[in-house]
Amino acid sequence: MAHFNTVIAEHPDWELAGIYADEGISGTQVKHRVQFQQMIEDAKAKKIDLILTKSISRFARNVVDCLTNIRLLRNLRPPVSVYFDKERLDSLDEKAEVFLTMLASFAQEESRSISTNIKWATRSRMKAGTQKISTTSLLGYDTDDDGEMVIVTNEAEIVRTIYMSFDKGMHPAEIAEKLNALEIRTIKNNPWTGESVKNILRNEKYCGMKNTAATF
Repeated sequence: MAHFNTVIAEHPDWELAGIYADEGISGTQVKHRVQFQQMIEDAKAKKIDLILTKSISRFARNVVDCLTNIRLLRNLRPPVSVYFDKERLDSLDEKAEVFLTMLASFAQEESRSISTNIKWATRSRMKAGTQKISTTSLLGYDTDDDGEMVIVTNEAEIVRTIYMSFDKGMHPAEIAEKLNALEIRTIKNNPWTGESVKNILRNEKYCGMKNTAATF
């Protein structure tokens, strides 16, 4: 982002329309990338006429998504250009699509390979009993200096309250109301909702994989 801020600042006739960054979002499809979708909508609304991106893999790791959106932007009136900094490629160049198709294919295969390797490594660690579970967003648990999960007593009581209330027939929305009335917050310090209660009830860290909670 700092790099492109500098690039834009070096062009007096350019105006920054916005920075669209889906931080922490991985995978090969753009449907879960809210910022990417917003960028496309802003381009349709004529708020953007040039998109700068680091590389094809940062724009889209799926060949279909990449070409579909580039063609969509190209067919707007006026057309919106996408400039790929790493490849030094402009999507409005007549010869660009052949290169884009080839390079997007490489990016998609690289993403698939990385995903496969990560899953294999995770399964191997789980099989060996060395897989560590992040407790950053896990109510009722913390991690000790050895990386082992430990119970946080006061938070564990909240989890037990949720399960016991559900076992007595309370709806998740009612449980959320009960917790909010007691001024109890979620692990992210947000008010409880029916959905956040459901997430606790469905989480295998609490209910296991075979004895999952009911479907809502």
